Amino acid sequence: MPGMDGNETARQIRELSLGHMPHLIMVTAYGRDEVTQNAGNTGIEDVLSKPVGASMLFDTVVRMLGGVGDRPRTASEAPTDTAERLAAIKGARILLVEDNALNQEVATELLQDAGFVVDLAANGQVALDKVRAAAYDIVLMDMQMPVMDGVTATQEIRKEARFRDLPVVAMTANAMRSDRDRCMAAGMNDHVAKPIEPEDLWKALLKWIPPRHTLAVAATPQSAAPDDLPSGIDGLDVTNGLRRLLGKKPLYLSLLRMFIAGQQSATADLEKALANDDWDSAERIAHTLKGSSSSIGATVVQQLAHGLETAIREHQPRAAINESLDALRHPLASLIAQLEQQLPPLA
Repeated sequence: MPGMDGNETARQIRELSLGHMPHLIMVTAYGRDEVTQNAGNTGIEDVLSKPVGASMLFDTVVRMLGGVGDRPRTASEAPTDTAERLAAIKGARILLVEDNALNQEVATELLQDAGFVVDLAANGQVALDKVRAAAYDIVLMDMQMPVMDGVTATQEIRKEARFRDLPVVAMTANAMRSDRDRCMAAGMNDHVAKPIEPEDLWKALLKWIPPRHTLAVAATPQSAAPDDLPSGIDGLDVTNGLRRLLGKKPLYLSLLRMFIAGQQSATADLEKALANDDWDSAERIAHTLKGSSSSIGATVVQQLAHGLETAIREHQPRAAINESLDALRHPLASLIAQLEQQLPPLA
């Protein structure tokens, strides 16, 4: 902060003769090592990285205030009975509109494993053609795609009276209120944030797909999975990545390999697009990297890619964009190198 930063503020608070000293938690952006290194010396008890998730904020505050401590989360635990209630809509036909290959893999695997029939469209124009050719119970629509984006595709769908009652749910990493308003204005029914949280996706499906069966089917047991997952990689939250996949380790390993293949050349591709003043391509590359890293739990790369995407979208000075790109370069290369070293060989 200007004038007095958080560390200095904490130090001066500690020097006050207060009858009750408040707990101090630092909230800072990723990569601010010079800030966090001094946090412990000024009485700061914990550090949270922006953007702060609700769950992490809650757990930290509860721990600071002496309440119930963090309960270890297992990757495959189901928070509610929502997954079991999906039996009532099992067999529904879903059109998944998504251009990111890694996100396609995640959503398709989750939906098919839950008993849905999934059709895939890589952009809004393909989605429009498929909706006209076949009957679907719901459309899961990404917003940012090449050829035709999700907002335009939804507007085109709503122009035809026969699709008036077809549920269209936005699936997007853009969580700003303005983005949600654009979705609703285009005729979408609901919004599910990415990276995909299975619980949120199931709730949306249950809300918009009419029941087809009575509830009588128990959840299918998970099959055995390999334990050779990567560990100790800075900036990779394996537990959170697995949780979003309902503990499916083979799928998670597959996504990690897809991430390596798809993002190895991301910084080089960004440099080329920026050199050619191709701002749209540069923004799309950064957006794809942000979404892919988020899906596997690569929180550091996700935040750096988000900052770069924002800088490109706002057409900030090239010096600022180059700084964001340079900040991303080493963490991304290090992540890919460590994944390549730790991932088990394919059979």
